[in-house]
Amino acid sequence: MAEIFTGERFIPGQGGVQIAAEHLHRYLLASEFVSGLRVLDMGCGAGYGSSLLQNCSSYLGIDVSESSVESAMKSFGSPTVNFGVGDCQHLDLPDWSFDVIVCFEMLEHVENPELIVCEAKRLLTSNGVFISSTPDKYQYNKFLTEPNEFHVHEMTKDEYEQLLSKYFRISNLVGQFYVQTSIIRPTAGLQNSAVVYQSSNAEWLEPMKDPIYWIGVSSDKSQHSVGTSVLPSGSTRDLEGGLVKVQRQLGVYETELKKIQEHFESNERN
Repeated sequence: MAEIFTGERFIPGQGGVQIAAEHLHRYLLASEFVSGLRVLDMGCGAGYGSSLLQNCSSYLGIDVSESSVESAMKSFGSPTVNFGVGDCQHLDLPDWSFDVIVCFEMLEHVENPELIVCEAKRLLTSNGVFISSTPDKYQYNKFLTEPNEFHVHEMTKDEYEQLLSKYFRISNLVGQFYVQTSIIRPTAGLQNSAVVYQSSNAEWLEPMKDPIYWIGVSSDKSQHSVGTSVLPSGSTRDLEGGLVKVQRQLGVYETELKKIQEHFESNERN
């Protein structure tokens, strides 16, 4: 049975550009760490992350949702890619089973996220890497009209950092932003590095401020540096065209509303 999009659990092809770019970018970041290694994906959801981590030697995705796991197996299962139903706070798996564990946007869904981090620590080898993410408690909620009903324990940057440092000797935190961008690049292809400009003219362009999400790369053995990366989310032309259509339709509605108001005002005078 196909997964149903609720607005919280990302399903490829559903939910729009921003949620896709945010979720896919995290897995693309993780793909830099998993080559030839054993990977556990805690809270794998629909399983799309496995297709972005295919340079690993083996992948196991665990999720509490039976329907998600069933859908993931049908879509992405293979001899080296497996999925299972389980509570990531307590997994029936042997110690030191994995070289890399990813856990994206799940910590905020449990009452005690420390149980997740503790379990990840148990399952990782001594030189393993834990790559996780969670929304910033303040920035995420800044423009919401009401709290996210699926989140039960959101954290600030300091709280998240303290949690990771309790179990791992080294934790490198990077911020994840979502911005509309202008991209200039060679027509022959993308370069390996790029300059990221920040506008200082707030009258015209609002500069990037605090991140919406934090991503932690944690380990006991070595510092893992994470550079700036950009995942273009495609052309905005279709979006702009759609916006023009909406604006035109709003103009029609406003004209009709004005006629109705004038009609009622005329009747009241008579």
